[in-house]
Amino acid sequence: MVFTKSVPIISKSSKWVRSPQGGIIRTIKVLGDTVKHREIIAYIDDPFENEAHEIIAPFDGIIIGKSEIPLIQEGDAIFHIAKLKNLESVEDKMEYFNEEIIKQSEFYEINNEEIIEE
Repeated sequence: MVFTKSVPIISKSSKWVRSPQGGIIRTIKVLGDTVKHREIIAYIDDPFENEAHEIIAPFDGIIIGKSEIPLIQEGDAIFHIAKLKNLESVEDKMEYFNEEIIKQSEFYEINNEEIIEE
């Protein structure tokens, strides 16, 4: 297996997005997803009222941390987002990285083998 050298993506700042209210969270984004400024990344449902509060990305970035607890209180940390200046460039590098990892996986070779049935 040959590993290629990749250039790291560096972010000089990050921010935890916190809950403005308590409720049940429905996340739209997962770890490793890129987000754009003002994109909806989750909803907080109020169990006592028929309302959902939108959680918005404060800037372009990538999700590097995420709460896995569905019940949240006001002020709880929901997402940790690393701020990125050139989101398109990062997305291209991440796509290339993911494709290379798949190609280097031992399971990738299995797809190319012939199936022998008895």
